[in-house]
Amino acid sequence: MPDMIWTETLELGVALMDDTHREFVELYNALARASEDSRLSALDRFIEHTVEHFEQENRWMEKVGFPGCH
Repeated sequence: MPDMIWTETLELGVALMDDTHREFVELYNALARASEDSRLSALDRFIEHTVEHFEQENRWMEKVGFPGCH
């Protein structure tokens, strides 16, 4: 898996969302680089973050009436 590169073009200008998206990229890259011995724990961290990430964004979108949550 190739690394994902975080750039300013990915920023939304909403600090909490940008921080969460940066963390997503970091965890994805950690998973991409994980050795066979550490891959399962890296995958667990990535899944845990992703579930919380989408649940949080759904809560934000519902709060402001944004159509079509994740």
